[in-house]
Amino acid sequence: MAAELCNLGDVSLGQGYYQQAVGYQRQAFAWFRQAGSQYGPIQALRRLAAALYRAGAHCDLADIHHQADQEEQARYHWQQALDLYTRLGAHEAHQVQPRLSELKAGTAH
Repeated sequence: MAAELCNLGDVSLGQGYYQQAVGYQRQAFAWFRQAGSQYGPIQALRRLAAALYRAGAHCDLADIHHQADQEEQARYHWQQALDLYTRLGAHEAHQVQPRLSELKAGTAH
């Protein structure tokens, strides 16, 4: 059952259903731990990390564009990061929101 939940999480992640993906991976993690698996929980956590990594990559790209005064590209990537973090329920959304708001207001730098 845990492996199937991991697979469902992968499919959900690939289709952009991030909260659903996180839910499946969390359930898989719990099932693996309950079953006494040592490797399974690690796999579930790695899959959760992949979703966060994707959002973090957008933040990194936004920072690079911002430093190069490419504000439109920076805005796009910060918005993508914010959307992903929000859908994942990640606290990083609270770190991205002010940067995006400042950029939209023209006060960032």
